[in-house]
Amino acid sequence: MLPVSLSLNNKNILIIGGGKVAFRKAKLFLNQKANITIMSSDVLEQFYNLDVKVISKDYCDDNLSSYFLVYAATDDKCINESIVDKCNQLSILCGSATYNEKASFYSMGYKENDFGMVAVSMNQRLPYHKPIIEDMMCVFEEYRDKLELLYEIRDYVVKHCDNKKEVIKELFDVPYDMLSFIYNAIKENKGYGYIDGYDEE
Repeated sequence: MLPVSLSLNNKNILIIGGGKVAFRKAKLFLNQKANITIMSSDVLEQFYNLDVKVISKDYCDDNLSSYFLVYAATDDKCINESIVDKCNQLSILCGSATYNEKASFYSMGYKENDFGMVAVSMNQRLPYHKPIIEDMMCVFEEYRDKLELLYEIRDYVVKHCDNKKEVIKELFDVPYDMLSFIYNAIKENKGYGYIDGYDEE
């Protein structure tokens, strides 16, 4: 599996199933500003409080091709498998609430802020990994000041350096005070310096 971030803004998504898993997925996709359709003959009342379209019938594969992504969230593993198989035939992204190695994606637990995102997958071994994500986000926040400086320096590196990745990698290991000095020198157009063999005392 290759981890990616999908833009679901204004994308048509079909969730097949009307239970708790389908409801959680609907709220998740709505947060990404997707257009959500629910297909199930039996849905939780809470769905009618969401901005979703509800098709009150059991799963059928009519018009699946009109959706960017499908999520199989029924309580029947065999039905979920048939949904995944059909979507694969139509080259439609499809996830499943029950483990299926043929699914085109697995959901990841994630958390994001104004600067970025951390995500983790347990490869469906464990459905709960909130503590791990919280710890990862804490580490992310510890590096926030340095990441913001690196972001500001990035344009200069892209413009003037051939080995951009290696330069950013080396800058990441530079102490914050020195990195701030480099940034200010660049910002004030005072030139730049090459730092090698720096040891922090």
